[in-house]
Amino acid sequence: MDDDDDEVEEGRSPTPGTSKARPDGRKKSKAAERNRAEAKALQEKIEDLMWSRKEMAEKALEMKKELYEKKQQEKLARWLEVKENEEKKLAEEKRKADFEERRLLLEENRMRQEMLAEENRIMMMDPSSMDVTARAYWDIRRREILQSRMTWSGMVRGGGATPTMGGGGATPSMGGGGATPSNGDDGGI
Repeated sequence: MDDDDDEVEEGRSPTPGTSKARPDGRKKSKAAERNRAEAKALQEKIEDLMWSRKEMAEKALEMKKELYEKKQQEKLARWLEVKENEEKKLAEEKRKADFEERRLLLEENRMRQEMLAEENRIMMMDPSSMDVTARAYWDIRRREILQSRMTWSGMVRGGGATPTMGGGGATPSMGGGGATPSNGDDGGI
């Protein structure tokens, strides 16, 4: 049977001038209202999910930025630490070099004092008790000492460089032959 027959059997007649369709009843309108409410609730949930997803993405991006900044700060801190360590090493090396320079200067001064003491001892020797060879060596050595002291004295007064440990200037050889007294004294030879 058809729908029209069902309506007639129930004791209702179709409304004149209307089509076969009946207006929605209370059940259908409640169901439609429920469906609209569910659809709206689902739409709100979807929007909430989208917002929360967007917020999560923003938070993740913010966390990545913070992590990047933290890594950059750690890098900078490590670099500064390495730089500070290098500066400390350089300062320590400079301190050691300065100390070594002072030590060498003191050693040079000590050696110079020893050399001056030896030269003074030679200059103060009494040549009267020396034999001819010793007297010749003593004369040569005395002239070398006087020459180096005159050279050094000239450098100090003239503002030149300080003489080297060897006394500076040319020194006569020990083989004899080039050392003659400048004052006309033959040294008793």
